[in-house]
Amino acid sequence: MLLIRYMKKRASLRSYLTIVCCMFFLILVNLALLINTKNSISYRVDVVHLLVMAVLSLHNQAFYLIPVTTALILIICPKIKAQELYWMFISKDIHRFYVFEAIIVVIIYVLCAFIGTGIFFFLYRQLTFFDFSNSIIGLCFLVLHILGMLIACLIIEMLMVFFNKVKAYLVFMLFIYTDIYLLSKFNISLLIGNGLTMDTNSFDAVIAVKSILIYYVYLYLINKYSYSTTRRWLNL
Repeated sequence: MLLIRYMKKRASLRSYLTIVCCMFFLILVNLALLINTKNSISYRVDVVHLLVMAVLSLHNQAFYLIPVTTALILIICPKIKAQELYWMFISKDIHRFYVFEAIIVVIIYVLCAFIGTGIFFFLYRQLTFFDFSNSIIGLCFLVLHILGMLIACLIIEMLMVFFNKVKAYLVFMLFIYTDIYLLSKFNISLLIGNGLTMDTNSFDAVIAVKSILIYYVYLYLINKYSYSTTRRWLNL
């Protein structure tokens, strides 16, 4: 509760305007991807299924969504000041700060996705909004994708503590494209192939369970070692 109160006091009008501008840009990107996905498929789908196909596409994530959302995360999330780091280390609240910021970013990401989908639906009223026959599988896809975004946000925020924002962006993108290379060559993935992107034609319960277990391990490691790792890195 103390951390939430502090973050509210820290926020300014400039911060809110920055978030609104970033949301507007992300909505435009999502809308463009939905239109491109619709034009590239020959069969009729509902808009929720189309959203799932757009955000889970490896091509869309690798070349559009991940580079854009990573940049927006770095813009939205403030750089932690030295005094704030000291206070967080004294209270051992650094991992809570990571999670709090990541949840805010993921909520913004999800809102932009659904706002963009809503705009797309009004532009193409001939499409159905939701096909209940695909509701369960669609929810599974989206939940795993959101969990993947949460992990990605946590990694980016930790990099922001270790590096400046430009270096954090470059390190994270190097990690992502190395992960894409491993996925394409050896079918092994540390992050992007475990829910952040998925082949909607080959999804099954085994993939879902594996992705959830991997995300649990990530969250456990971040919660357990974020404090000690950051302290050693900064020599505090």
